[in-house]
Amino acid sequence: MNDDDAQLLSQVRSLREKDSGPKRTARALGLKPALASALVRQVAHEQQSTAAPTERPVVGC
Repeated sequence: MNDDDAQLLSQVRSLREKDSGPKRTARALGLKPALASALVRQVAHEQQSTAAPTERPVVGC
């Protein structure tokens, strides 16, 4: 991962903390929605994989 990718992921993390979805993230960063969706999923996966199982939210129940 180069510096540009790391900076982009950092921006996506920041927007995700503010509950920004993929479409809003795409608009804010000037990205295609498909790329923004992939980055949001990557950030969400990273956050879930580092959280303790008891701290993970229940989704889809």
